[in-house]
Amino acid sequence: MEGYSNGIETFVLIETEEDDAVASKMVEIAERACMAAQTVVNAIPSLTNVVVNGRQIQLGMRTL
Repeated sequence: MEGYSNGIETFVLIETEEDDAVASKMVEIAERACMAAQTVVNAIPSLTNVVVNGRQIQLGMRTL
């Protein structure tokens, strides 16, 4: 038996007084630093959704 995944979708919910650019950068750095995330995102399609103070924002330039 072999497992298979079509992809992974992650939701990051943040409440902060920082602006969207700071929150976006924090998520990008956290993703790059996470060995488990890197193992998964390099093997299958992935999508990260970031919600700051109840509003969905776009991540900055992706360099993962």
